Amino acid sequence: MIRGINRFLISIFLIIVLGVIYLSIFGINTNKFNNKIINQVVKIDPRFDLDLKKVKILLQPFELSINLKTLGSTLILENKRIDLESITSNISILKFLKNEARIKNLSISTKLVDIKNLIPFLRLINDSTNLYILEKFTKDGYLISDININFDENGNFKDDYEIKGIVKDGKFSFFKNYNLHRLNFKFNIFHNNYQFKEIDFSFQNIKFRANSIVARKKNNDFLVNGEFENFDIGLSKIKKSNLLSDFFKNRNISSLNLDSKNKFYLKLNSKLRIKDFNLTSEIDLREFEFDNKFIFQDFFPDIKNKFSLKNHKIKLSFDKDYLNIKGKGNLLMQKEIDTVTYDIKKDKKNYHFKIFLDLLNNPFLINLIKYEKIKGSNAKIYLEGIYNDKEKIQFKSISLKENENEILIKNLLLNKKNKLSKLDYFKINLKNKDNLDNYIELKRKKKNYNITGRSLDITEIVKNLLSTKNENNLSNLFDKKSSQINLNISKVFLDKEFYTKNLKGKINIKDSEIFKMSLNSFFDENKKITMTIQTSLDGKITTFYSDYAKPIVKKYDFIKGFEEGSLDFYSIKKDGTSSSQLKIYDFKLKKISVLTKILTLASLQGIADILSGEGIRFNEFEMKFKNKKNLMTINEIYAIGPAISVLMEGYIQKNELISLRGTLVPATTINKVIGSIPILGDILVGKKIGEGVFGVSFKIKGPPKKLETSVNPIKTLTPRFITRTLENIKKN
Repeated sequence: MIRGINRFLISIFLIIVLGVIYLSIFGINTNKFNNKIINQVVKIDPRFDLDLKKVKILLQPFELSINLKTLGSTLILENKRIDLESITSNISILKFLKNEARIKNLSISTKLVDIKNLIPFLRLINDSTNLYILEKFTKDGYLISDININFDENGNFKDDYEIKGIVKDGKFSFFKNYNLHRLNFKFNIFHNNYQFKEIDFSFQNIKFRANSIVARKKNNDFLVNGEFENFDIGLSKIKKSNLLSDFFKNRNISSLNLDSKNKFYLKLNSKLRIKDFNLTSEIDLREFEFDNKFIFQDFFPDIKNKFSLKNHKIKLSFDKDYLNIKGKGNLLMQKEIDTVTYDIKKDKKNYHFKIFLDLLNNPFLINLIKYEKIKGSNAKIYLEGIYNDKEKIQFKSISLKENENEILIKNLLLNKKNKLSKLDYFKINLKNKDNLDNYIELKRKKKNYNITGRSLDITEIVKNLLSTKNENNLSNLFDKKSSQINLNISKVFLDKEFYTKNLKGKINIKDSEIFKMSLNSFFDENKKITMTIQTSLDGKITTFYSDYAKPIVKKYDFIKGFEEGSLDFYSIKKDGTSSSQLKIYDFKLKKISVLTKILTLASLQGIADILSGEGIRFNEFEMKFKNKKNLMTINEIYAIGPAISVLMEGYIQKNELISLRGTLVPATTINKVIGSIPILGDILVGKKIGEGVFGVSFKIKGPPKKLETSVNPIKTLTPRFITRTLENIKKN
């Protein structure tokens, strides 16, 4: 009997085990739980209706629960339908046996849902402005999602829900001009938290990829952060995309190619308006080429019309009030590649910049002091400063270092017209290309500037002062503030051969102009050189005097072999026109190509030989002329000497045309002319029997490099020539 009982119990056990296995694997279909599931869905929103198929019951013995699952259901809301793949739930076995079965969760899986149909469905649940805007922007795309919902002891919907899913081939259009397409990503949404992964999309034909974007709700704000990348961004794609069109407008950018890795933080209010934003990027800038709109030819002689940045590694940080760009890479702005490092920061009003330029094989010049970087040597240029919204530039520091050569500038302030407003300190310590020492310092004391030093090469400065091009004068450096420059320099080089000592003086600046100036210096043997400027109602009067004329005259390339002599210059300028007079006394010339040609054409070969040999001496040279813009009008050039005398007039249109005409007379003829004048000739020359009056007229005309000279002998000298000769004799 015991054996029979055992068999019975074993049979019952096997039946139960088999039943559990069957219910765990195959389950059974029933309508018993349909209403419970529908009731729980209705608790989410009373307007919901659920077209529910039979529910399959699967036993989960190890968890002491029953799993409910239905396939192919449809969620309905006001005639709008969402097809569901499945709905699953879980019920405690103990509750089920006590007939207290309660659904504590629902897991809902959708089929492939058209996003264009999903958004109107969601708007029926919550008709927010955000969903309305999203509906207008959405053009295409599909979604699959799994929704997990929990209920409390009373069967009420809990807010610890979780939604997972995938979006495929999303397409959105913003304001007709901007398109986002091929959007794919995975998402996971739970209470006030939103996670998006493996995001891939194209915006305006530019590809983007995001590893992760996370958003969470805090109070009434949304906090969003994430990472994204973009690849192979080229100029053609940007122009085609209309993206950043305002930035690229009128910038003449011809080439751009980059990749970037980016991290961002975004804070949105309840209306999805940005309250805070932060972006950090690592940019691989392979190429960026743009037109050169800067005037740097005076410093970089081989400068190109286009600048090109190549292989730059850039770190960028940005928020709504702050921008920081740090980078390093190659810069091609001359024939060879240089290296540039930069750190640019922008706050609400100012750009703060630090730029380090490393020059190796490219040239660099400072013409004003005849500095030229040695080819192959390393010159380092450093710029640090601030550029503000009022277009003023303040350089906190500018430095140049090349071997032992150094230039240092501190606190240089320029106005929006790039004129000098303030300069605290300036130092030059270098040898220029003529191997001449330059060592000076400038220091500011309130409104005044003191320039001191042991030596300075002013070859180019003098050349600019002698130039007829008015734009080159010193006044264009200053803004409208008044200031005084005090100079005290031990040694000043006029060129490689001549120098002066103890340059002292003052320069007064008023309303961007040199108002007053007085400079004095000395050659050896106490010979002096002076320059003054005085401003009055009559105009600006400039004087220049040198006991040695040669250092000044030799700067004119067409005059060779100038010796001896002193120079006196006077000019008055008013309303853009200057009237000037230049005098040179007791000098000798060895070679002037135009004069040699005139003498040769006039068959005065003997005088021409003297000119090219020992040289022709002149007692006096006087030139009266006017300058207005690029036109020099020569009223008179008169030179007299023992061998020949010259009288000339005409005009010079700078770099375009030279037109001169005049008279050349051998000195013996002048004596005969003067001697033939009644009474006065007897007194000055004595009674002589002459062979007649003789002279040569000539014309010089043409472009500066293609001058044509013509000569005609004349039998009678002009009264003007005789008058000027008499004036000179009387004066002497």
